[in-house]
Amino acid sequence: MPSLDLLAARDLMDCGFCHMDDLRGRSPSAIMDSVRKLRPETPADRLWVFRMMVYLAENEDPDPRLLNPHAWSNRDY
Repeated sequence: MPSLDLLAARDLMDCGFCHMDDLRGRSPSAIMDSVRKLRPETPADRLWVFRMMVYLAENEDPDPRLLNPHAWSNRDY
């Protein structure tokens, strides 16, 4: 994922999400909770990245406009 921040990628890997398929059916909020247990200082906007990644994992033909974390700042997932 070209727009994936390296720190967000590290967060996902540290929580056991090593493949896109691992994100299917996951709650972005639950992923954020797991990351915050490891690193409480994680910024709140990291949730946008997790929303985007779960969306990407669950959609074979994703909307290109939604492949930027900022597109998820005001969305419910």
